[in-house]
Amino acid sequence: MKLYLNKFYRKRGFTLIELIITLAISLIVFSVLGSILNITLKTLNASNSTDSMFNDTYFSLNYIADEIYSADYIIPNKNKGSLGFAILNTMNNRDEKYRYIYYSLDGMALERKAINLKYRLKNEEVLSGKFGTNILLNNVKSLECLVSDESIDLEMNLLENGLEKCIRKIIAIRTFE
Repeated sequence: MKLYLNKFYRKRGFTLIELIITLAISLIVFSVLGSILNITLKTLNASNSTDSMFNDTYFSLNYIADEIYSADYIIPNKNKGSLGFAILNTMNNRDEKYRYIYYSLDGMALERKAINLKYRLKNEEVLSGKFGTNILLNNVKSLECLVSDESIDLEMNLLENGLEKCIRKIIAIRTFE
């Protein structure tokens, strides 16, 4: 009977060497998985940053194009930092009769500036007064604008997270004063 109990109660376990080997293998596997996860997260962040940059740029350029398409007149603009043109819209049912809108590059931000006036500016007159300012896009390294009677050609160089991209849009205009 004693022999049977010894066999039944015999304790089995892992040796110290087996535990150390298992721990070493687990450490190697988790290190490889951690490296793969880290690389995946870096790639995902870079991809999201690039997507965000293109979405913001697409929105900004289309916003400018929509305002140009809906303009009553496109006039030359000599304001500091201006892209060289201003949008003029006439308003019928307000005290201010004319809305002037122009775009400028301030540092690395593309800004939209608008002002409502009761009078129409003469040719080559600089817009002045209290402007409403909206930032359309950040991280603009440079912005070139060529204005002709038929079109406005915008070329932007963007810089975000060390990635530089050049985006160009040609906008046809229907009226120029």
